[in-house]
Amino acid sequence: MFLTFFPTYFQIRAKKVLFGPQGSGEGCSCWMGTSDGRLFIVELKEPFNQVYSHKLSGSVLQIVYSEPHVFLSLHNGALVVYSRNRDGLWDMDNYQLVVVDITGKKLRRILEIDNKVWCGTGPSVAVCNALNYRIDEKIEIVLNENECIREIVHIGDTVWISLSKS
Repeated sequence: MFLTFFPTYFQIRAKKVLFGPQGSGEGCSCWMGTSDGRLFIVELKEPFNQVYSHKLSGSVLQIVYSEPHVFLSLHNGALVVYSRNRDGLWDMDNYQLVVVDITGKKLRRILEIDNKVWCGTGPSVAVCNALNYRIDEKIEIVLNENECIREIVHIGDTVWISLSKS
């Protein structure tokens, strides 16, 4: 199970959960992704209540929060993007699904830098535009087919990529 904590506040109105910016709702939440492809959002106050659940197309490997988006990397090479609507609330019904690796290799690492999402999948890095959800470029990193992208880190104006044998 992969989980991440960030200030995602919610309100319950007419039996529908509305997610909003900090201070807009009744409580903070935790987003959790599971190996069977489920996204759960749980209220972070006792008693802990599940406030949202959704079945995705693959196992969740990573969750990254970068206002105004939440990015999920999936085992099948896809990137799921949740965004806020015009009212500033999380639009849980209209998420974007971006196929980063058409061969279905794991989308191991994602990192958002200046509205670009760097996606490490297999032997390459795809750079996805966080505004229009298109792949701007794909960079082949690994020449040996037994290696894959392990980590992506941004420091200053440099992006560091580490490799490992899969």
